[in-house]
Amino acid sequence: MTHKHHPLTKEHISKTLATNTSGVYRIYFGSLRSKSYIGSSKNIRTRLHDHRRKLEKGQHKNRILNSLYKQYGNECLFEIVKECNEKEARSHEQLIIDFNSKNLYNLDKQVFNYQYKRRR
Repeated sequence: MTHKHHPLTKEHISKTLATNTSGVYRIYFGSLRSKSYIGSSKNIRTRLHDHRRKLEKGQHKNRILNSLYKQYGNECLFEIVKECNEKEARSHEQLIIDFNSKNLYNLDKQVFNYQYKRRR
């Protein structure tokens, strides 16, 4: 897989990522390319769908992302930074946050283990 940007839409997420892709991802807005939100997951596809749903509803816990999505939603992009196992992904995400925090929208400066709970 080439690491290029894709629109943060249901279709592009599903088409671009296999269901078991784990690693580090980046969410950003085309015209504001210099700042990003960095995350990691054992299932990036599911996690990006979760981000997208919350942003569309204005319910993302990150108020900055909510505001930017409201203003630049059609420019919202994602990119896979690195495909790797879950443990390596958290370490790589933390490294990016530690050395790049001024250019990130991340509110938490410590990586935590996000547990995705499937709705029934």
